[in-house]
Amino acid sequence: MGVASRADVAVIIATRNRAQLLQGAIASIRAQVGVDWELAVVDDHSDDGTWAWLSQQEEETISVAHQPRAMERSAARNRGMRMTTAPAILFLDDDDGLAPDALARLTAALQSEPGAVLAAGARRELRGGRLGRRNFHPKRVLVRDACWDMLLGWSPGTGQVLFSRSAVEEVGGHDEGLSVAEDRDLLLRVAALGPAVLIPDSVGWWLVHEPPTCPYEEALAAYHAVDERFVLSLEPESRARAKRLLRGQALWRQASLELGAGQGLAAAGSLLGAVREAPEYASSPIFRRRLAYQLLLAIRRTAIPQPLWTRLRELLGAPQA
Repeated sequence: MGVASRADVAVIIATRNRAQLLQGAIASIRAQVGVDWELAVVDDHSDDGTWAWLSQQEEETISVAHQPRAMERSAARNRGMRMTTAPAILFLDDDDGLAPDALARLTAALQSEPGAVLAAGARRELRGGRLGRRNFHPKRVLVRDACWDMLLGWSPGTGQVLFSRSAVEEVGGHDEGLSVAEDRDLLLRVAALGPAVLIPDSVGWWLVHEPPTCPYEEALAAYHAVDERFVLSLEPESRARAKRLLRGQALWRQASLELGAGQGLAAAGSLLGAVREAPEYASSPIFRRRLAYQLLLAIRRTAIPQPLWTRLRELLGAPQA
């Protein structure tokens, strides 16, 4: 059943067997102000009572559906798209939530730039019931060809990104063959169509599961496969640059692992190697502060005196630990 509305933005939630978390996500949508919204929730064949509760939530601005069998998030999200009509779409995971003015701010950003295919804000971690600091994100409004930042490793999550419906439809929606990294796959294909508007506002939060719902190595392999497939879809002149950025991304990830292992000098070497391979790390407003922070962290791992470490952090404006 579709939603009969003239909403500015559609929110689409795919859910399975997480009834309590889903209630929080829907509550954050009902709390939205400053914009007309519609919500479509697709239950991917839950067996925990989700559908019994969800089927009672349908109203003028909320549409619900039940999959006849479990088909994973991509298929559920595509079905949710077909249930809505608004010109902008935000996909929200059932364990995440939005700030009350998130949809209004993202909608205004998307509408501010003719031809923009997406708008993205920052978000914060929710860990152990407490909100943490926001993720690395620009501190001012930017309009960018963001697919290159994504190939460096930037990957805003669902709930951070508002898409132009026409752009999502142009690329065919989510790839229903993917159950991991499907959000990144859609982001890359849409971002290749036009500019993205990035706003500094924290528009929501994402729940950190411990242990993660998807093992790190499995997720990393899936993201790498999505990136590689996207690069192969590019024209030859763009493909060469994209491959170089992926080589830089591999060194960046290696540095993160070395930092986690306390190998400061090795991490610094990998970070500098990433910049040599992809100088965009030093110029990207998404990565340059993070690069400074990572380099300082690598220096700290080499037993730099604490007073000097503190002063370096202040000079470079790195975030507090």
